[in-house]
Amino acid sequence: MNLIKLLSYKFSFRKNKKVEILLVDDNYSYLNFENRKVGVVNFNEVNLYYVIKTLFNFKIKNENNLDFKKIYWKNVFSDFDPSVAIGNDINFRIFLFKDLFPEKISIVYQLGHYWDIHVSRSRDHLSGKKCDYFFIFSEWEKKIFEVIKTQFIISGSVKNNEVITKPNKNKYDIMFISEFRKLDKNTINKHKKGYHSYNFANKSIHMSFKDVCSIYALNILNEYCNSKNKKICIARSSFRKDKKNKISAEDEMKFFNEYLDTFSIEDIDSYNLSEKTNLCICIASNLGPELLARGKKVLFLNLNSLVNDWPFLPSDEGPFWYKGKDINVIKGKIDYLLSLSDEEWLEILKKSQVKMEFDANNKKLKKLVNEIC
Repeated sequence: MNLIKLLSYKFSFRKNKKVEILLVDDNYSYLNFENRKVGVVNFNEVNLYYVIKTLFNFKIKNENNLDFKKIYWKNVFSDFDPSVAIGNDINFRIFLFKDLFPEKISIVYQLGHYWDIHVSRSRDHLSGKKCDYFFIFSEWEKKIFEVIKTQFIISGSVKNNEVITKPNKNKYDIMFISEFRKLDKNTINKHKKGYHSYNFANKSIHMSFKDVCSIYALNILNEYCNSKNKKICIARSSFRKDKKNKISAEDEMKFFNEYLDTFSIEDIDSYNLSEKTNLCICIASNLGPELLARGKKVLFLNLNSLVNDWPFLPSDEGPFWYKGKDINVIKGKIDYLLSLSDEEWLEILKKSQVKMEFDANNKKLKKLVNEIC
């Protein structure tokens, strides 16, 4: 660990107290277990109590030839002494816990969507990993995770399941789900220009594929909202709790001001913003399928299907998805979906046979945890 990285950590000196449930992913999904002793491991903290203990173990009692880092985490986990540990599949911390404590029960949950292009790489990374239970989005993901010795439980997105929203009347016609990460100077012009402008054509070859797809969709939405007098809002990436201080809110606003004449933002989470919206537009964000699972009206503009092809969409075009770039088709689908009542939409969703699991309040996960401890 280099000095600069070390200085970015917080320091503490304390012995951990025993818990029933240990969350080893900083409780990324804000899981709530009522009337339970729950511990959350802070991986951005260096606990000097365990550093000293590890120094002793490393030199005197390292029977398994573990490296210093693994001995440190084994000491940290050990005093928590949980009945069950829970974590997501992305940061691999839950797999580290299972390696260090094979006798303990471990539960992994799928955090984000995978694409076909990810399958081979992900299987290589996950091969040989172990856990007792694995909560996955759908049957499709089994082909990725089958390299793990585990018991699968299909529950949809654990993160999505835990979110509670307040019903609201539609304030906006359209909500665009932002995929903004950082501002590329190539996406900004001195004068507002559309996707088909000469200026954009000169710069687009140097832009990220994600930005090009977003700008293409925004250009269409700008024309549509101006001509139809529709209100559009943005579900901002920078307002997500896990992205604060990582994505510039100011830069994100600069990006959308470049391609939309007027739009609204609110300082509420994207789930509750969707409750104020008739139709949500998604390109490749996890939020799109999560809202669909909740029964929200979502149009998937799968412009980047060459790389990110949603596995749950069975064809190139359907009532609420389109994997092409024909402007008239896209505008027609927006017209159609905006015209549907909530009852008509739910019937369309049912007939589409695109099934998205939603386990409100994570009843399956919490039932399992209660059975374990």
